[in-house]
Amino acid sequence: ARSTRLISILRMAQGSFVSPLVLAILSLAFEGALASPPSHDTSMISSAEGHAFDQLGSFLQIKQPRLPYVPVKHLKGCRSVSPDFGPHPNEGALKGLGQHLQVAMEVSCTNFFMRCAYAKKDFGLLAAAIAGGLLHATSLMHDQGLLVQGIIAGASKVHQEGINTRVEQQEEDAPVKCSALPERSIQLKELQEAIKTHFQAFQATPMQFRNSESLPDGIALAFCDQIGDTGTSPCNDVMSEAIRSHYDPPMLADDGSTDA
Repeated sequence: ARSTRLISILRMAQGSFVSPLVLAILSLAFEGALASPPSHDTSMISSAEGHAFDQLGSFLQIKQPRLPYVPVKHLKGCRSVSPDFGPHPNEGALKGLGQHLQVAMEVSCTNFFMRCAYAKKDFGLLAAAIAGGLLHATSLMHDQGLLVQGIIAGASKVHQEGINTRVEQQEEDAPVKCSALPERSIQLKELQEAIKTHFQAFQATPMQFRNSESLPDGIALAFCDQIGDTGTSPCNDVMSEAIRSHYDPPMLADDGSTDA
């Protein structure tokens, strides 16, 4: 009976728009539950499973915002995905940078460009694309360069930690192998453009990101989630600290323009 209930919860999630990462975490949790010795305290089991249903039900009932633009898919054969802005979908593109950055990449299929670049240790590609997509204003080229250095340093340190470094891991769910992706310059251009397009549609400006103290944390969250980290490694801390060690600009006045 316990296994049936747990499987029902998992199928409930699979039939929804839950992200692959959430499904993976649920699967691992349920595997542990199924493998654990049965308890004679049936009330405890019933309570725990009921709580799981309640928690999952609450998660699934969170209404996700509609995209204010039509995303362009940059890989043939890439399946359509519904945007997943996480448990706080309405906190906005600035405060919710980590989730929004992931959505920008996922709906355009450019997340595989970043994942493959990480596995192949082309940290410059993913760094230039993320920094260029967020701080694309011509007046922020110096800041963009500093951010690139920070992201390169962070991705390199995460890779040295051995966190999901194999190409095969980053090719999972991809419509093509890393070796079959477009040439590097095209990947860089399209990943950068996907990020820029998303945040322009949500009216988040380069200067707002430039002045945001949570910029390193948001980038770290998106990067680590996308390479498959489940939160059990130091990935987020390593990336965030590396970015801050290179990128810590003084606050500037925001005139409201995008300076595109």
